[in-house]
Amino acid sequence: MVACDNALATAAGIEMLAAGGTAADAVVAADAVLGVVQPMSTGLGGDATCIVALDGSIESYQGTGAAGAGLDHGPLVDAGVLDPRDPRLAVVPGVVDAWTHVLGRHGRLGLQRVLQPAIRLAGDGAPVMPVAAAAWARFGQELRHDGARATFLRDGRTPAPFGRFANPALRTSLERVAAGGPDAFYRGHIAESIARTIQAAGGVLSVDDLATHRGETGRPMSLELDEHVLAEVGPPNGGLIVLLAVALVRHIGRGGDEVARVDDSVRAIESAFEVVFGRVGDPRVVAAVADELLAAEHLDELADRVRNRALAARQDRAGGTVVVTAADADGRVVSWASSLFQGFGCGVCPAELGFCLNDRGFGFTAEAGHPNAPAARKRPYHSVMPALLTDANGRPVAAFGFAGADMQPQAQVQLLEHVLAGADPQSALDAPRWHTAGGGRLELEDGWPEATFDALADRGYSVERAAGAVFGRGQLLVVHDEGWYVGAADGRGDGLAAGW
Repeated sequence: MVACDNALATAAGIEMLAAGGTAADAVVAADAVLGVVQPMSTGLGGDATCIVALDGSIESYQGTGAAGAGLDHGPLVDAGVLDPRDPRLAVVPGVVDAWTHVLGRHGRLGLQRVLQPAIRLAGDGAPVMPVAAAAWARFGQELRHDGARATFLRDGRTPAPFGRFANPALRTSLERVAAGGPDAFYRGHIAESIARTIQAAGGVLSVDDLATHRGETGRPMSLELDEHVLAEVGPPNGGLIVLLAVALVRHIGRGGDEVARVDDSVRAIESAFEVVFGRVGDPRVVAAVADELLAAEHLDELADRVRNRALAARQDRAGGTVVVTAADADGRVVSWASSLFQGFGCGVCPAELGFCLNDRGFGFTAEAGHPNAPAARKRPYHSVMPALLTDANGRPVAAFGFAGADMQPQAQVQLLEHVLAGADPQSALDAPRWHTAGGGRLELEDGWPEATFDALADRGYSVERAAGAVFGRGQLLVVHDEGWYVGAADGRGDGLAAGW
């Protein structure tokens, strides 16, 4: 079973399973295709994280990159506000390392075979689906770098829905990676081109930064939920926001009608944002505080804040992410997410390589002394958060994740409630969502009862009706009691869930 945000990417994953591959082979094949058909969201210039469950064991891979060794944090902190298109915010792309790791531990087919669908589509061209075309048009207007404009625009325009788009330069880059593995990306021609291009644009990444990149294997953070366990990738990824919000809701006790439950969840997620954005940074550089934040004493403190109805204002962030969930006949389940962050990342593209570099450093906090303040060789806060739900014995129950930057933890909290209530996967994904941007501002999607709008306004929210990308796009795979898998792709996107 494979579920992701593009039918061609799902087909690539199914192709791997049909060839005898594993769920790891499937997610890498699908992710590589997504870099071809949704280059504003992901690609070779981005990063990836994942959670893998098999035989009662569960592991995570932190594939995010760090800022360059030459980063001077002073000007960024002095400015007080970061520009997402600032080339200094490009961190080392971690996706090729993540591909290689997950294939080495859990795959059967190898990088050369798994990248063939993406290589083929990059060379021959692929249709651009409607939701992707809309995002391409929105972010394509912001492209200022000559290499990016030459690569992703045709006659100054972005592809129309269902228009064919080919990327010969990306095909060549993918062929180099397929043949040479991570060394072909982090050393030699590709690394030199990345460093030369980003430095010419004002960035700081060097060939040494690329050559020394390594992701991290570990155990995800987890939260016990009666008969289940929720697993998230730990800091600097934002999965802690989900764990903290869910723990807080359970700590204060759910009750009342649907409006009361929404109110509790919104206030819990806002408190979790405030805490994590205020206290969490790269644990390799600053003190790890995740366990402390989930302790009962801290939940007591946060519960008082929720009951007192305090809602802090914050800057809501938008971004582009792709999620792939996959499962195989061996019982292996993978939740995978990759990203450039903002659409087309920092907007700098080595034209000869065919992909944009990320702006993941926009996740830093421009404040001197902050745990998440920018610094050389430091990883920024990272919004990507693949998730996995298991039973008490570690056997996978559901794999899921969302695109949508700060909407991601909000959507996970809402989806989890539907999944635990027994909703079928497609209904759980398609259910109407709320989105909070802080300070009592609340957007509701069509589908909520009209009375809910008024009732939430009576509770002090500034309520608006909204639609579109603000509510994110998710993928969900559930392990059925009968032993098979049930998948769903969000109806807000271009995706497809399919089995083999």
